[in-house]
Amino acid sequence: MIVGGAQETGKYTAEHFHRLGDQVLLVTGAETGAEGELRAGVPTVVLPTLVRRVNPVTDLRALWALYRLLRAERPDIVHCRTAKARFIGPVAARLARVPTVIQTIHGFSFNNEIDRHKWLYVRLEQLAARCCHCNVVVSEADMEEGERRHIFSAKRVTLIRSGVDLAKMRGANAAQVAAMRAEYALAAGKVVTLVGRLSPPKTPEVFVDAAALVVAAHPDTRLLLVGDGAKREAVEAQIARLGLARNVLLLGLRSDVPEIVAASDIVVHSSTHEGLPKTVLEGIAANKPVVATAVGGVPAVLEDGVSGLLVEALDAKSLAAAMTGLLDEPTLGEKLAAAAAERLPEFTLERTVEDTERLYERLDSKGTAR
Repeated sequence: MIVGGAQETGKYTAEHFHRLGDQVLLVTGAETGAEGELRAGVPTVVLPTLVRRVNPVTDLRALWALYRLLRAERPDIVHCRTAKARFIGPVAARLARVPTVIQTIHGFSFNNEIDRHKWLYVRLEQLAARCCHCNVVVSEADMEEGERRHIFSAKRVTLIRSGVDLAKMRGANAAQVAAMRAEYALAAGKVVTLVGRLSPPKTPEVFVDAAALVVAAHPDTRLLLVGDGAKREAVEAQIARLGLARNVLLLGLRSDVPEIVAASDIVVHSSTHEGLPKTVLEGIAANKPVVATAVGGVPAVLEDGVSGLLVEALDAKSLAAAMTGLLDEPTLGEKLAAAAAERLPEFTLERTVEDTERLYERLDSKGTAR
């Protein structure tokens, strides 16, 4: 339950069904890390053997522990998220004879900087998908890739967006926003923000390289990195090496992201792989122009030059050019933000849980669930 899009969607969904009166049990591993930790307001079981890194012995123990838990609880539905949970959960659920097994793929595991063993992760994705009665993807890009790699068939996959909490993003405290603007904006300069883990596949180092080019053209621009992770020390060293300490700030983990985004002029996303990044949706919800890499589900949300600016991954020059273009022409940013907001109703958390409810009901009506 680190701070991340898949985890936030899982937390919100679990709490939603809990409020409806359903019996909900959240099962998670014990590890968190520098990225921070989320806590859900539902009954939770922590399995110490459910770890993030691949470890055959520990993973088998996690499989056995989860099997025993499911045999004892006898749930009607098991819904798995994040890579390790999706590999172990469906197998354990099938062995425990759970009536309905579902996974949501928030981006495929084999796209996360895996080279030599990529074939193995493709096979694991295929196995997990075959153990599920339904496979959920968050973007058309993942659906197409899953079918192309024979992970699932068109009959066993459905699209449910991983949405954004509109109320949270639009309920930013006005006084805090004004205070942050006064704190972070340099003179009459602008504020550019990237929210995300400082770890793969987020590439914060590409954002910092692009920041150097932006600052050269707009010295009064302040660029904020919100989040933490394994790359923090390397990013700090990079900022120092490029002489950007005045302009690029590492804010670490924050609980006031809505206020930070509201105090910004531009929101940036620089990942190499994504399912459907919440950073992009949060920027749109806050009525900010978004510059993003054209990966995963991003092109399903933003149309380049119409509702946002899209660039290639790992291209610091293009990323900088897009940011600089918005700084040079503020009216363009206003136009892009307004166009992006028109599509937002399709990408809300309310829509996510409504679609999830319909999925559960549809599977139950087919006699899959008790």
